[in-house]
Amino acid sequence: METDRSDVAGLDFRVAHLWRLHYGRAHALLEVIGLYRGQPPVLHALWGQEGLSQSELAARIHVTAPTLSRMIQRMAKAGLLTTEDDPADHRVSRVYLTDAGRAIKDRVQSTWAQLGSEMLAGFTPEETELAGRFLERMAANIEHVGGLRRCCKESPKSES
Repeated sequence: METDRSDVAGLDFRVAHLWRLHYGRAHALLEVIGLYRGQPPVLHALWGQEGLSQSELAARIHVTAPTLSRMIQRMAKAGLLTTEDDPADHRVSRVYLTDAGRAIKDRVQSTWAQLGSEMLAGFTPEETELAGRFLERMAANIEHVGGLRRCCKESPKSES
């Protein structure tokens, strides 16, 4: 079945608009706890497994190495993580959480829960599930036609 182009354009606009609103609200909520929008995925990956190399971490959160390097520097300066040379290969830098990086986990998870509750206010559980399935299908469609940057396409998906 062919989709009307005006419907697609309207949906595209709504998805982009939702993304901008979500991004802005997430930024505001994270700012309260001293984080920037890109930092929670780093923390989430390290809460699952500390000691990842910077390249492993970049692949897990689907960012380029230079982007991750800047995030790590900023997060280390904030006292959330530290890096250490790999004892077997000094060319490899491994990333570890500090006590502060571990301690912020509940606050970050609360922030995401708050954002989710705000975004889905008034939705039934069935509507929430259906919306999730639609978004997953849209993402799969884009991935199928090569919607990911080359650096991310070959990396394993993070387990969230």
